[in-house]
Amino acid sequence: MLTTLGFAPCLAANSLVLHFTDSTQVVCKLANEPLIHFDFNTFTLLSQGSDMGSWAFADVAYWNFQDLTDAIDRTEAERPVISIEDGKLTVEGTGDKDVAVYDVAGRLVTKQAVVDMHALPGGTYVLRVGDNSIKFMVR
Repeated sequence: MLTTLGFAPCLAANSLVLHFTDSTQVVCKLANEPLIHFDFNTFTLLSQGSDMGSWAFADVAYWNFQDLTDAIDRTEAERPVISIEDGKLTVEGTGDKDVAVYDVAGRLVTKQAVVDMHALPGGTYVLRVGDNSIKFMVR
């Protein structure tokens, strides 16, 4: 993992694909001049001046930049794809798996596959798709 702290420009492609240690993935569509802010334990993706998400280094196995169309085409047949664009978290390719978002107290927030993160109060949430789950933060 990268050990420097601060901001880094992301210039490689139009999407950032996060591969988590639990085998789930998040695909973030990037606008012009996105930034990744590195902290001691987390990193935050910023695009068009808004926070697209924060993740703990310990939860991410690796990430890569690639064309969004390629990322979705390759992963859709294998597992659900989670994308974040314009403040909306979208889960696609779930088949018959249930989708739900819970707050950290375990209360159900929504069972929708599209979540407007601007409507959520700041905090940590758990996205559950079938038997898999990932944490995400809203600031």
